[in-house]
Amino acid sequence: MRILVATDGKPASLGAARFAVALDQKDEAEVRVLRVMQPVPLYASADSPIVILPSAPAVGNVSPDIEEESKELIREAGPETENWTLTIEIGPPPPTIVRVAGEFGADLIITGLGRHELRDRWLGTETALRVAQISHIPVIAVPSENGPTRPRGVVVAVDFSAFARDALATALRVAEPGTTIHLVHVLDAGEGQSEGPEDWRAHEDSVRRALRDWARDAPGAEHFRFEFHSPYGNPVARILELASELNAELIAAGSHGSGFFARAMLGSVSTRLLRATDRALLITPPRAPSREIG
Repeated sequence: MRILVATDGKPASLGAARFAVALDQKDEAEVRVLRVMQPVPLYASADSPIVILPSAPAVGNVSPDIEEESKELIREAGPETENWTLTIEIGPPPPTIVRVAGEFGADLIITGLGRHELRDRWLGTETALRVAQISHIPVIAVPSENGPTRPRGVVVAVDFSAFARDALATALRVAEPGTTIHLVHVLDAGEGQSEGPEDWRAHEDSVRRALRDWARDAPGAEHFRFEFHSPYGNPVARILELASELNAELIAAGSHGSGFFARAMLGSVSTRLLRATDRALLITPPRAPSREIG
């Protein structure tokens, strides 16, 4: 497995590095850490922004501090990181992260979960959110307090799409073997309830049978236990409630959008989960690269 860990050198991304340590310990992964330096914006006038990259001398002056800060965070994640490579790039962070991950041939991007202030959500400036919205590679956003262990207890949101199937496959790849995987398909409040309680139960039973089929067909499923859930209500609320009740360490979901604006305007379940959750979240996007990464 090839893993790209995106960091800003701050403690908020320590959980991402520790998550990668856990995967590296099990799979002997090839891990690259990426630190992106934001271009310096200069404004010729109030309505005419010009973005200029730092000059070569400026990069030379800044890079040693940036490099040492990043290496210190990597070392803090654990001694297993000594064979990791560090890359420093200049550019807007989200598309740069996705571009470098593609060039590296990464199977997974791991980043910090990011901030959750209302202003950040509204402006779309959370790096984890932006990366997930334009990535064609699975993304795991990890809270800073995450330890160096593989997830034990996983909730996978299933809508029976190819995206959700990819989410399940990736979740099984990163979870601790023997872990219980909870497959959940949230039913609409009126779905299956037109006739009476017997119809509700029949509909729930049919959904759970479909979930069992998914579990049976998933690669590597024999190494895990499965439980099946079909609650009614708001998908995001029900998924978050279930993850909290089960103390799950990872939520997994597919993303249906084809780019930042499409996903943001659609208000996808995966985007809303990322904005609301306080635990690690895996998002598996469409596999075609977005035009937004250049």
